[in-house]
Amino acid sequence: MNAKKIQASLKKLYGKIKSVKDISEEDLRVAFVKSGILEELGYEGELKDIRFERGVRGKRSDLLAFDDYMNVVFVVEFKKPTEVDLEQDFAQLWERYVKPLKARYGLLTDGLELLIYERINSNWEIKLRLNLGAVTLSQCEEIHDWLKKPCIERTRIEEVLGYFERFDNPEERVNLSTEIAQQHFFDSFELKGDSIFVNLVQRTIGLFDFELERSKFLKSAYNFWKISYAKKPEKVPENWHWIMDKIGLEKNEEDLFKFMFCLESAYSLFTRLILAKACEDYKLPYIDFSDFIKREIERTSHRGDISSLAWPITTKNLIENMKGNLVKSVFEGDIFYWWEDSYKELRAGDSLYSPYHRYEKQKAYFGDALAEIILTLYKFDFSEIVGDPLGTLYQRYFDKETRKALGEFYTPIEVVKYILDAVGYEGQGIIHKRLLDPACGSGTFLVEALRRYLKAFGQIAEEKGWSRILKELCNEYCIAGFDIHPFATFMAQMQFMLVLIPAYKKAMEEDPRFVLNRLPIFRTDSLVDETKGEAMKVTIETFESGIRYILIDTGLPVDGGNLKIKMPYDKDVFGKTDLLNVQEYFAALQAVFDTVKESAREEKYEVDKEELERNFKRYLEDKEWNGLVSFFTPYAEHFLQKFKELKATFGDGKLIKTIEDIMLAAILKNYVKYDFVVGNPPYVRIQTLSSESKEKYEAIYTTISGNYDIYIPFIERGITWLNDSGKLGYINPNRFATVNYGRGIRKYILQQTNLLEFLVVHKV
Repeated sequence: MNAKKIQASLKKLYGKIKSVKDISEEDLRVAFVKSGILEELGYEGELKDIRFERGVRGKRSDLLAFDDYMNVVFVVEFKKPTEVDLEQDFAQLWERYVKPLKARYGLLTDGLELLIYERINSNWEIKLRLNLGAVTLSQCEEIHDWLKKPCIERTRIEEVLGYFERFDNPEERVNLSTEIAQQHFFDSFELKGDSIFVNLVQRTIGLFDFELERSKFLKSAYNFWKISYAKKPEKVPENWHWIMDKIGLEKNEEDLFKFMFCLESAYSLFTRLILAKACEDYKLPYIDFSDFIKREIERTSHRGDISSLAWPITTKNLIENMKGNLVKSVFEGDIFYWWEDSYKELRAGDSLYSPYHRYEKQKAYFGDALAEIILTLYKFDFSEIVGDPLGTLYQRYFDKETRKALGEFYTPIEVVKYILDAVGYEGQGIIHKRLLDPACGSGTFLVEALRRYLKAFGQIAEEKGWSRILKELCNEYCIAGFDIHPFATFMAQMQFMLVLIPAYKKAMEEDPRFVLNRLPIFRTDSLVDETKGEAMKVTIETFESGIRYILIDTGLPVDGGNLKIKMPYDKDVFGKTDLLNVQEYFAALQAVFDTVKESAREEKYEVDKEELERNFKRYLEDKEWNGLVSFFTPYAEHFLQKFKELKATFGDGKLIKTIEDIMLAAILKNYVKYDFVVGNPPYVRIQTLSSESKEKYEAIYTTISGNYDIYIPFIERGITWLNDSGKLGYINPNRFATVNYGRGIRKYILQQTNLLEFLVVHKV
């Protein structure tokens, strides 16, 4: 530290301001930055650790300085030199920045004077008031000690635990209930510039490149993702171009797809951490984010040192812990959880830089990026925004350009509310009714429906209990969602869960053993009926035992072709068991998957019949249990063998959830009628579809012809899902009302429905 340089910088600023007759607050801020004081305090500048905010008058005249984890060290508010005492403006600075952002120091300056205030919990005291033209070296030493950029060495356990301890104090946490705090959250994790989240994406790509030819699962899963889901955006967002250029990716399709896959992987990881932190802040029983991380980091340290590997290993263990205490399906492995394989056989203390691991530095870099994410997230307090506000925050976090580029058809919330109102999904009209969004995207319709559902059942829950209400919601698929894209399905589940947290907490308090294994939101092709005919690649065959089954093509590539799964034949389900309806069939199949997934996880490929019976009893009541076990055991054995085959092909069992989604969704798609079908179906011309998809749809749907758009079969399918009194509400292009390819669907609507409303909106 050179006190003389700090003194020279401050006197330079003083001289500049003294030499001009009038100066704006924004020009004063520019002069402050150019004085060199920030560099002398260890800051790198804008887009790194300095941010300019708009002041009260709308100018970018306020300055925030951060440490490496986006904690606000100090805030400077600039004032025009006047006769007015600077001190009278501190209350505004305190309320606007210092208090909500938990800045350590608040500064006021007019370029002639400098006032420094220190925040002490919820109070403050003035530390220094000085004339910049007469600043002394000792004062500059104090300024340096207070305002210098803190350095937290995350490789030392005592420093990391000290950091955590600071934010275990509620007075130090950034409460996300204020707009300025929420904006700080967005700025901390934005997909832009050199943000902490961009660094995670970059390191995810580095790990991807390292593992692609080494990991059987990653290579197979990525190829499957490219073939089945990858689609080049019509317009690549500008911030993507900047980031791709920064990290050395070309503007070709291969690098773009790699970027998209790794971006989705990073989002899914970060979002799981947000959910875990929010649940802890809201004090859900048994949810342990902070203490779990501290214990794991301390456990994996060695002689006071923390390896970079400790962070991903801790995160992997945290996700496994959350899976056992929260909704399992939200924390289950999927194709975006591939990074976990990199740390399966490693211990946190393993040396990365030995001659035998000289290329494994990418594992360390990913660990460092994950450490930044965790340490930055740790300070935010979600306790006052859980539920609706947290869901809104989450939606605002993902910029529209990125959501669109990743394939989401964005629907304004005003339109969603209008459609739900129009079909009557509100108040008592919700109770004992079922709603489906067959193209749910990231869950905008589902989340608004959930808000209404929870409100409608508030009084009933006081009598029945929230644990029963939530089990009915999910196990009786009162709100269901389908989407063909795995990332959209994950995002919808996450948004659904974020809004569900307050009710979930009440359910856990009522029943300490309460846990939901899955939300009724599944990855599936809504336009496919897996139960009908050769056109759907379905055949009805028979086990040696005489039990018939439907053979379903999962689309998952294995040796010898796509993986095919045997699904119970519905007529046998109801003819050879005492299951009474589709709802009980759905419950039974969930029990089967709970049983076989646990066996597969333990690499035991035999059906535990006692566990199967126990799981049946968790979902059903008063059944002939031996008969159910006997009927479903051949299917369970078949599932286990296919899981074993899948693991041999992909090197991992994470795609088990893909099969589960296909099977459970097949019941909800093909055997269930709904009271409400709503949504924003995709607008995709058939020219962009594969010949296989076109043939498949043309064999099923009677209303399509010519160069139709994919929303046409979605309308036909939506109508067939309705029960006798059901209502459909879609937002889609109005071209079908006039063009030739809409002739079939126009006739179908008039013949099959009572058209209540056809609203043309020219601009939303």
